[in-house]
Amino acid sequence: MKESEFIERFIKKGYTKRAAKIIIEDFTDTVMESLADGEDIHFYGFGSFGIKEVKEHEMVQVHTKERIVVPGYKMPKFTPGVQFKRAVREGIVRE
Repeated sequence: MKESEFIERFIKKGYTKRAAKIIIEDFTDTVMESLADGEDIHFYGFGSFGIKEVKEHEMVQVHTKERIVVPGYKMPKFTPGVQFKRAVREGIVRE
């Protein structure tokens, strides 16, 4: 689903297009800012956003057989909550 299609779902719920865009942009910006600041985010039933630290490790370049060191880095992760997993597995009842 593209962002424009996601916004359309908000519009069907009674939001204006402008309000829907602001909500989505503010939510995503706040998540990224919080994770960049080292904070985890937990939404009961929905899931958790956090940071996974990948340690420095060695790899072998396939073509040259040369060993290279990949520096450590941080990557975002999302862990779905119980209600979220259930909704995806069983389908959500819509009114």
